[in-house]
Amino acid sequence: MTLSDFSDFIGGRFFGYDQPGSASFSRVSVGPSLVCEGSVAFILTHNEAMAWRQIILARKSGAAAVVSKVPPYFKNISCILVENVFDALCRAGNYFRRRLNAKVIAVTGTVGKTTTKDLLAAMLAKKYKTACSPGNMNTTSGLVYSMSLMKGDEEMAVVELGAGKGTDMGIFSRIANPDIGIITNIGEAHLDKFVNKENVLAEKMRIFDSAKEGFAAFLNGDDPLLGAVTDIRGVKPLFFRSSDYPHPLPFAGEHFRTDVAAAAAVARYLGVTDEQIRAAVADFVPMMGRCSPLCVGDIKIIFDCYNANPLSMRAALDLLSKCEGRKVAVLGDMLELGATAPELHDEIGGYAASRPVDEIVCIGELAENICRSATDCGFPKECCTWYPNMEKFLNAMDKHIHSGDTVLLKASNAMHFEKIFYQIRAAQENKV
Repeated sequence: MTLSDFSDFIGGRFFGYDQPGSASFSRVSVGPSLVCEGSVAFILTHNEAMAWRQIILARKSGAAAVVSKVPPYFKNISCILVENVFDALCRAGNYFRRRLNAKVIAVTGTVGKTTTKDLLAAMLAKKYKTACSPGNMNTTSGLVYSMSLMKGDEEMAVVELGAGKGTDMGIFSRIANPDIGIITNIGEAHLDKFVNKENVLAEKMRIFDSAKEGFAAFLNGDDPLLGAVTDIRGVKPLFFRSSDYPHPLPFAGEHFRTDVAAAAAVARYLGVTDEQIRAAVADFVPMMGRCSPLCVGDIKIIFDCYNANPLSMRAALDLLSKCEGRKVAVLGDMLELGATAPELHDEIGGYAASRPVDEIVCIGELAENICRSATDCGFPKECCTWYPNMEKFLNAMDKHIHSGDTVLLKASNAMHFEKIFYQIRAAQENKV
């Protein structure tokens, strides 16, 4: 498609300052870090000064054009002027979806989305030409960007859909127009938007709002809310359970078994053999930050800091409890839980106290509830410590983490627990 035709499709006006309307483009980009040579950069910011800055950065990065509400007064880069950049982005997503001949499989859920998506893509690749959204790009902009990377000759395309804003899933479904939808589970996440799990379920189920006729719905039968679903737009759901995949997992974390089972159920449905499925699992490595096992000197670290909610926090504690030697749980705030946050942190404190770990360290304002609840539930007070912020913990880290320990680092991404890993690594390097 040419820039001029693309402009018409998304409802814009094309100004060819440095590119003719007949010029083509390679992909779309969202955010300065994703702009590349020949891409069309969507300028999503509402701040006019920031928009101009992003336009300049897009030009320097070789973008073919920008899509903007703000005219590029510099007139050194072609522009598609629109009234609403987000609406234009969604229309762009519709274009890229129409270009695909592949079956589109969309994955959502509270936890396990990225792992299930990557596992399924690996399984499908054993039989089909398969595309997969990169990393954890599960926002509207990430979905459109991912689909723009696809060539159009794929047989299968696997995409990941989040719902952090509370009203995303209907938009996602219209863009992705999935042939198959997967919901991994329903847990306490983004409760600042959803308030309770029933509302989380309602939003996640909207993945099927614009699914294709004859779609298939795969739901986690072990999940109480999903397991109770009997009908989706006249379609009977297909259920997977963690027990469906009885084979040993080649990576740590029994909670990953549900993700494997979900991916395997869909792969089998699409004709992938059990032998091909097991081969894909054998070669699979979960994305960094998902219970990633790291060795720093003689200290073993379970690095699980992409995000955190009660479901993933319990799974990480279960993994730590199965390790050998002295076990230290360093736990931080679980964010975006709304008014229920103190109560949910209390529950994690009680759960941590019930696990066979040797020491619990809590960091952050909300994590104080974890510490208090753990000791209230009988965990030794001398082995449970709370720090109000990262700086205070780092200054006292040597009191808690010793040679030979296995250390769980678990918190929401905004808590920046990677700083703990870096300090542990620096301390071990200094010993050499």
